[in-house]
Amino acid sequence: MGVIMTIRERFGYVLVGGIAFAIVLFLLGDALGTGNSMFQATSNDAGSVDGEAISYNEFSIKLDKNMQSYSLQNGKTDVSEEEMGTLREQTWNELVREKLLSREFEKLGLAVTKDEIYQMFFGPNPHPYIAQNFTDPSTGQFNGLAVQNYIDNLDVADANGTAEEKRSRWTNFEQALIKERLESKYTTLLKQSVYVPKWYATALAGFKNASVNVEYVYLPFSSVSDDQIKITDSDLKSYLNEHQAEFEQDEYRVVDYVTYTVVPSAIDTAKAAEELDTMFSLLKTSKNDSAFINRNSETKYLGEYLTREELAAKSAIADTFFVVDTASYIGPYLEKGLFTVAKLVDRKMLPDSVEVAVVNFRATSNEQMDSLVKMADTLVKQINEGTLKFADLYATYGSDSVNIVNAATNGVLGWVKPGETTLVSPYVQGQLLFYQSQDKAVLFYDNTGLVQIAYAKTSTPTKVAVNVAFLTKPILAGKETEKIYYDQANEFFAAHNTAALFSAEKGVSIQTSVKIKKSDNVIVGIGSARELVKSAYNAEKGDVLPPVVLDGKYVVALVKEAVSGGVPTIDEVRTQLELAVKTQKKADLLKEKIGSDKDLTSIANKNGTTVNQAQNLNLNNNTVGSVSEPSVAGASLGLAQGQVSKPIVGKSGVYVIKITSTTPGTLAEDALGMEKQMQGFSLQSQVESLFFNALEKNAEVVDERYKFY
Repeated sequence: MGVIMTIRERFGYVLVGGIAFAIVLFLLGDALGTGNSMFQATSNDAGSVDGEAISYNEFSIKLDKNMQSYSLQNGKTDVSEEEMGTLREQTWNELVREKLLSREFEKLGLAVTKDEIYQMFFGPNPHPYIAQNFTDPSTGQFNGLAVQNYIDNLDVADANGTAEEKRSRWTNFEQALIKERLESKYTTLLKQSVYVPKWYATALAGFKNASVNVEYVYLPFSSVSDDQIKITDSDLKSYLNEHQAEFEQDEYRVVDYVTYTVVPSAIDTAKAAEELDTMFSLLKTSKNDSAFINRNSETKYLGEYLTREELAAKSAIADTFFVVDTASYIGPYLEKGLFTVAKLVDRKMLPDSVEVAVVNFRATSNEQMDSLVKMADTLVKQINEGTLKFADLYATYGSDSVNIVNAATNGVLGWVKPGETTLVSPYVQGQLLFYQSQDKAVLFYDNTGLVQIAYAKTSTPTKVAVNVAFLTKPILAGKETEKIYYDQANEFFAAHNTAALFSAEKGVSIQTSVKIKKSDNVIVGIGSARELVKSAYNAEKGDVLPPVVLDGKYVVALVKEAVSGGVPTIDEVRTQLELAVKTQKKADLLKEKIGSDKDLTSIANKNGTTVNQAQNLNLNNNTVGSVSEPSVAGASLGLAQGQVSKPIVGKSGVYVIKITSTTPGTLAEDALGMEKQMQGFSLQSQVESLFFNALEKNAEVVDERYKFY
């Protein structure tokens, strides 16, 4: 039973994800930069949900727990700033979700009883995650005693961790399953409440595949000149009030900024060259040059063999390594901003492909995993020393059920090219086998319990490859150089510290950022810029921000726009409003020209245009002339043959249409099928995927994490 390993490794997904077992970690995150302490915030709240505060302390505790789970799951002791940014965002989303859903559960009286919890863990139909991790692989049967045994040993330290770690993981896992069950009950209620009226299903079934041919008169908006339209602020206000949902926006900032990029000086360059010379001298006397390089070089030594083409992608002097003697040093030389010394470690012929054979073992516990790895390591050494033949190894272990796929070929999988994965395991990379000589074996194992001995059975060397170690030293700006650019940025700030004074001067250009959201960690054109984002949200429109250092550059910024979320002011969306109101007024003028006239020829003659035709308008085809006009196509399906429409406002003008012929759609008998399809699949699946978005949209969620992070 894979109890020990799966509790430690798979349950970690639940801890980080809360309820969702497949939440993806480590997306693009934030980098804090340097500057103000997070303790300078003016409030102890990280935000609120409908007035219910999320305190900084509550957020921090959950963030720490998620960070620990992430570290355990990924075997990390340090979490990068990018990963921390992702974890902060995930933690916030989890807290908002918990607040909103717990309120819904309470209103509906939803709960998970003790008996339900017992059945989830010990019943004949346990929760799938419990069944998955406590099923005996030899029998395929769920073992409730194994669950109880694991729980009974939570307070005993073992290979899974300390008693505290084990208890914490299990408690959080239990809580996650309970939350998942509550949410399942809630979504089931919502899905079962979906109702599709029969008249609607009948109408939709009737429209399916129906189409019409029309004659139409088209009066474009462009036929009304702009100087015929007068727009007042009252018009704009009325339009905004009537169309608030169309103009709602997220909170954002826009900054104008000046950048002072720190460039290393000649002194910095000379210092880097001198430091490389010193390291080079030490490298030549080092007993373990690969370890020395990995400890001191910007470029790590991977021990890989590369062809001429592969090495050329990494170094401009690739050809050199195919003519010098092994153990030769090349350099020092400057390449891609790095002072470099290269050593040719080895050169040999490699095959285009290798015939690979494998023997697999499967562990069902941590203890068994350790034992199998040790045994397999010993077997690999025996093969590589020539004291054990792979055929004898397979004869002994190949009958195991995990080798059944390749049993007919005595373990042989076939020919593998560089970088290809085998037919059995994605953990055997063909390229790794190429580093071995023929009749050599490699050991692989993974976190699912698979232990695999992969054997390079047959190969024919066809191309030359080299193993090169690079000792590199970057050219970095020293303190004196940093100070020069810092002083320049401060001088600019002192002379341009108001909106009126913020302007370009000789040798300096001003850039404008994209819209910056409160949670952004990166600003296009700047890079990692969390400190600047935080400063911009703690400032007012027109404020000039003191220099901040971001990724090797000093940035001075003016807060050009500071837009609150929700319905904007007229000035914030004046351009869009004026265009919308202008279009509306043009449509009104065109409708007045048409009046109550129902004769298309008459309407066309009065307005200096012609009567045109459009064919096969339906739910899938809304092209009228050369323009997509959904409103016109939709209106046409509701008219009878010979009927003339009222003026229809489209995207590019006003239309009057007349139905010349119709093609009936699907028979109304299909209405029942349409009703079941919409209710059982379309609408219910939408409920499950979109219900939380609706809850969040109707709640007042205030995010003030920017005060702290």
